[in-house]
Amino acid sequence: MHGLFIAFPSYYCFVCWCIKFLFSDFQSKSKDLIKLQDYRRILEAYEELNEAMTLANSFLSYPMFIEVLVGMIKLFWFGCMFAFMRGPDTQASIFFCFGIVRSLILLSIVLLPAAAVNKAAYLAWEVVTSLPAWFPKRYNKIKMYVHQRFVSNVSLTLWDIYTIDKSLFITALGTLLTYGVLLGTLGNTQNSKDVS
Repeated sequence: MHGLFIAFPSYYCFVCWCIKFLFSDFQSKSKDLIKLQDYRRILEAYEELNEAMTLANSFLSYPMFIEVLVGMIKLFWFGCMFAFMRGPDTQASIFFCFGIVRSLILLSIVLLPAAAVNKAAYLAWEVVTSLPAWFPKRYNKIKMYVHQRFVSNVSLTLWDIYTIDKSLFITALGTLLTYGVLLGTLGNTQNSKDVS
């Protein structure tokens, strides 16, 4: 079970890297295809990328939600244990610091590549939605096709609840810090009542 919590985020990171590479390649090649006036290949390629991204999100969004949730719980637990440790225990300090770093790395492996993929997907979506302006002779036909098929941008999510972006990582850490301060304040208040 322990290996699953390392292997699966690594697999997700690899999938994100591959999808990001495909979207980046799409962007660079679409510029050449626009010069060649070949809008059909651009639309076909983007449709395939959309399907791949939707498929990846459909089977990876729930496990990644669980991974992020477990990672945040572990990070919070290690942080609290480290902050409220009684006495100078070097081995425990090293253990808790290692747990904090490991949890941060696993969260980074999941959230940051997915945020990069979503950014690349958004940039590719912008290329497709701007296609009608590049082809004035077929403006209405392309605009109608794009608005029918690609109304919104596809993105990787956490269980279809939250779209992953760069701010999610900072928000998650800020939330953990806030709960840690709250827990520490409640603990200090409880200790001062016990002393009285």
